[in-house]
Amino acid sequence: DLVRSRGLGDVYKRQVLPIFGVGGVQLFAAEATGPTHDKVHPRIGVTAKWIWSIYLGLTIAEVFLLLLGGMDVFDSVCHSLTTTATGGYSTKQNSIAAFHSPYIEYVITLFMFLSGINFTLLFLFFLKGKFKRLIENTEFHWYLGTVGCFTLFTTVTLVLTSPMGIEESFRKAIFQVVSLQTTTGFISADYMTWVPVLWTLMCIIMLFGACAGSTSGGIKCIRIAIMSRVSRNEFKRIIHPNAVLPVRINRQVISSTTKSAILAFTFLYIAIVFIGWLLLMILGVGFEEAYSVVISSLGNVGPGIGKCGPSYSWSGLPDMAKWISALRKSLSIHEKRKKTIYNDRIPNLWLTLRPLNKNHHYEQYTEDLYFSFIFPALDNNSGTRRVCVSKEFILSEIKRNLFLSANTKSV
Repeated sequence: DLVRSRGLGDVYKRQVLPIFGVGGVQLFAAEATGPTHDKVHPRIGVTAKWIWSIYLGLTIAEVFLLLLGGMDVFDSVCHSLTTTATGGYSTKQNSIAAFHSPYIEYVITLFMFLSGINFTLLFLFFLKGKFKRLIENTEFHWYLGTVGCFTLFTTVTLVLTSPMGIEESFRKAIFQVVSLQTTTGFISADYMTWVPVLWTLMCIIMLFGACAGSTSGGIKCIRIAIMSRVSRNEFKRIIHPNAVLPVRINRQVISSTTKSAILAFTFLYIAIVFIGWLLLMILGVGFEEAYSVVISSLGNVGPGIGKCGPSYSWSGLPDMAKWISALRKSLSIHEKRKKTIYNDRIPNLWLTLRPLNKNHHYEQYTEDLYFSFIFPALDNNSGTRRVCVSKEFILSEIKRNLFLSANTKSV
């Protein structure tokens, strides 16, 4: 129940609360720091039901598939709940490795991967059939690409350095990559028995994280995508110093405010890693164990490397180190959240009016809603006008039926 409520709570906070933009509460969470927030439905109750239906559907589907693989009802339900929530808790001491089942490993890998995708994209894909929205999403490209690259490197390395065959190497590689990148934390093999280069790779994977709008932790692929394009533009600006080089994600230009916020968040994330690493080493924790514990606890992953690896626990850490790790787990939730802004007393709203046709129809854009209405008096030769009107004026105009329609539109 705790793991399930954690997953549903994360989905609610990251997908439902940010759409309260008109006359309510705007929650700017770093989990939804992408340039757009896809709108599922204008009614908050319907939005919650649809997103939770995706969450519940994934859970039930995994339970059914795990039962087909020979897992009993109790284990199927428990592992399905902790997979969709990317919690990673298992009823077995050896986690998923205890079942010795390739089928179960593939099933859990699939649902861990799906749970790392933005739940709004899953809704549009499964319930609306908008496959194009999924495959054209920039963050999904990065998520799929990083999982594919890490899996390929790990598979080739295991084939060359271990007695495992190609299929087993691929299965163990993709399971661990997806488990750590989605910060689920399930284990299908003790990766400490692999070559040391893969130990470091596992820690790097923990830093990446999956998609914003999912229940996973980490830095998130959308931030990495934006930072990479900012870096690319800076190199281009060296050659063309006067060039205007906007950063575009999903065909939208990213504002300088968003870029600054993402850079600040990433800097703080890395700074906390190094500070925590230093503190744990001062307390007597080993070099490898210290940085893996810091990264794992900050991303809410679970396993580390060395004596804190998959076959061990964190019980051997000094008491103070455990307190520091618990604090970092708390920071991994609260540092990713910007200030909640209550705008009920903001008197005015800035509206941008664009002409729709020669009859002076205008389209007014806000963050969450589109309204089409007629202003015959606004006869000018310019293409766009900005006017400042009060919220009371908007409400009165709605009541007088001067707005022709009110339709939600995804950016």
